[in-house]
Amino acid sequence: MSLQESIKRILREETELPIFIRRRFTMKELDKLINNVEDAILKYGDDKHIDDTIYDEVREFIKERRFDDIDEFGDDQDYWRTYLKYETPLVKYVKHRIDNKLVKEQEDYFQQKEKRIQKEKKFQKLIDSEIQIMKNICEYMDAESEDEFISFDACDFLDLDPKVRVTSVDKLNGVSRILVVIEYEAMMHFHDEETFISELQYRLRKWITNVNIEVEDVLNTYPDEKRQW
Repeated sequence: MSLQESIKRILREETELPIFIRRRFTMKELDKLINNVEDAILKYGDDKHIDDTIYDEVREFIKERRFDDIDEFGDDQDYWRTYLKYETPLVKYVKHRIDNKLVKEQEDYFQQKEKRIQKEKKFQKLIDSEIQIMKNICEYMDAESEDEFISFDACDFLDLDPKVRVTSVDKLNGVSRILVVIEYEAMMHFHDEETFISELQYRLRKWITNVNIEVEDVLNTYPDEKRQW
């Protein structure tokens, strides 16, 4: 059974609450119990204490209720017999509800992550393609060229064979934003990538009307001690 099938199976399962529990508590009360447990878990922020937190919240939930068929839990022996009668199935129910929610959240997280990865791959492929086209233009371009023209500064940077790696794709103020890291190897300490990025961004707008490229980092992999100013 695959992970996805396993997740779906778990989500389809329902915990069978004993009849006396279902008769005693409304779904509204049980939902409130779940919310209280989740709030307490977030407050602790420690996975090791989740079980303790669940038991504590269930105990408080039981203590806050008065049962018509029990004289305030009677003597101590009757109290604990009745108490445990309710505690065990309620703890099981709470754990099941929370586990199912965590599994669903995990499934949603991985689905969204996969969508982000696929989107980044598409943008990476588009950028790689445009960079190769720019290199070809630079190779055959001259000052009097009547074909596509790219600034000589951008061509100088392309001579370094830069690697532009897409790290994230999102939207900022309704405009698509591509975050990239640029790597190249050059003896000189400083090379201006801004003109190159402007040219690349301009070319991407053939495919995407509103898009901006933001450079997160520029890395020169040439050994620092051997560089020249």
